[in-house]
Amino acid sequence: MLQLDACDYGLGAVLAQNIEGIEHVIAYASRTLQPCERKYSAPERECLAIVWGTQHFRPYLEGRPFEVWTDHRSLTWLKNIKDPTSRLARWAMKLDAYDMVIKHRPGKANSNTDTLSRYPLKSEIIGVLQSSGIMIGPLEENQEVAVNLWDSCSILNDIKLSQRQDKDLGPLISFIQDDIRPADEIFLRKIEGQAKVHRVIDGKLYRTRKIEEDSPLKNNLSPHLLVIPKFKRTELLQLAHDHPISGHLGRRKTLHRLAIRFHWGGMRRDVAHYVRSCDLCQRFKAANEKKAGLMQSHVVQSPWHTIGIDLTGPLPKTPRGNAYILVVVDYFTKWVEFFPLGTIKSRNIAQLLHDEVICRHGIPVKIVSDNGAQFVADVFRETLKIMGIRHRTTALYHPQSNLSERVNRTLKPMLAIFAEHDKESWDIRLPQLALAIRAAINESTGQSPAFLMYGRELKLPLDLMYGPETDVLDELKSSEEVRAYTERLKAILVSAHQSARENLEIAQQGQKLLYDRRRKDVQFKEGDLVLMANTSGSALGKWALPKLAPKWIGPFRISRKIGHLDYELVSLEDGAVLSSIHVERLKPYHRSSSILVPDA
Repeated sequence: MLQLDACDYGLGAVLAQNIEGIEHVIAYASRTLQPCERKYSAPERECLAIVWGTQHFRPYLEGRPFEVWTDHRSLTWLKNIKDPTSRLARWAMKLDAYDMVIKHRPGKANSNTDTLSRYPLKSEIIGVLQSSGIMIGPLEENQEVAVNLWDSCSILNDIKLSQRQDKDLGPLISFIQDDIRPADEIFLRKIEGQAKVHRVIDGKLYRTRKIEEDSPLKNNLSPHLLVIPKFKRTELLQLAHDHPISGHLGRRKTLHRLAIRFHWGGMRRDVAHYVRSCDLCQRFKAANEKKAGLMQSHVVQSPWHTIGIDLTGPLPKTPRGNAYILVVVDYFTKWVEFFPLGTIKSRNIAQLLHDEVICRHGIPVKIVSDNGAQFVADVFRETLKIMGIRHRTTALYHPQSNLSERVNRTLKPMLAIFAEHDKESWDIRLPQLALAIRAAINESTGQSPAFLMYGRELKLPLDLMYGPETDVLDELKSSEEVRAYTERLKAILVSAHQSARENLEIAQQGQKLLYDRRRKDVQFKEGDLVLMANTSGSALGKWALPKLAPKWIGPFRISRKIGHLDYELVSLEDGAVLSSIHVERLKPYHRSSSILVPDA
């Protein structure tokens, strides 16, 4: 059935279905009247409501018989009018496409659609508020009708009927009200016990509330709680959580809102489930809990076993045509290389990596990079494959996994400081900045990168203050002395590397301890549904303002696990595959189930 109403300001419609004598709402709709439409007569506005309502719910109504309920009696002869105006004639032709029967329902019985068509504040109330000085400035007419879904009379009547139809509550009402006793003795004893804490008022079942004498809320709380049958609980949860005046607040506030008015067994559990599975809350609210994913330490035992690479830029273009920096760092010694670039094509980067890094330091076992287009291109991957280098990419939007990203956090302030007064020479200063990092002690290893590379510290301008030093190699006059020197240097490097490994292990343990305090271990399995943090900005869609955009997008299905903390996702909306998503950006998606509704 389609229930319709029109007033001076707007139109309201409710699509409902009658099941066993009870009306069940399918959808609500409303809109304001255009200035020209407000000049229509009352019958014309009511007729407009029928035309608009049938068009709005056309997918539900077309091709099947239905009833139209309106509170204007004259519209029942609309389809049989003999001398219609051109407007009514057009409307009558549109309505001929539907198999419908127009029936009259008095305004009092049609209160739900009547509410939808009206403003919540009447003009006389606005006048009182203005004259009382409560509001500062004039009130302007609102062009949008505020929808009030709380039709208390209709809901109370539904609850009253549902109570009597409930297999547990119906016999209890009959026992209290009419002293009708069930034949089953066990059931009778159960009802007798329940009757001690329940009352029937105006045909509705209430539970007596226990209020302490010294409670500060004694005078503000009703002594009776309306008992809600299973069939109406979901509707009450929707009103207490989803409605605009409920505001999608959290579990505790929603529970309090219901618990001071209503009663049913398992209310706390049902509220927790309903709020947790609210689709909008999951998408728009921040996750107020520890981030997912414990630290996974990357243990490297020797120099140039694993290196990280990353691109920085674009930076101000220099006269030499450079606008980017390729950053390379060795995971063991922390030795860095900085290469200025004018172009960031994959072929150029692969060539530079071969000529300036591999030909100088040897072929590494593994290279770690982000998912930049230059590093996932076929030419770059094939170059590494030919040389037998394993390539690992970090998770999307999770740069912490790549050591070169951390080097960038050190390099960028250094560049900014020296480029403050000369923005065109930052590429010339890169070798000097690299020297500064190579010669400085590293907190993780306890040694400088240079010492772990060469077994000696690099000589800096400060060392010139101490005067000339004798070159050790000049004092080596025989092959025995040279051999002894190389043995000492080897011993120094072995000792330094062992010390670095121990210091790295200690540092990693400390870092993991601090990191994991703010984290929790979360594991997903194939098939799990998740939401993904909306950090890319590409999923804003219709949300013009980022602050109003959903914080989480999805849902997605886990298709497989990649490594310890990364996952491959498949979108449920369009089947798109997202690879290498860090667990930190994921949270479980709770589907709203029907456990609150009894089985059919």
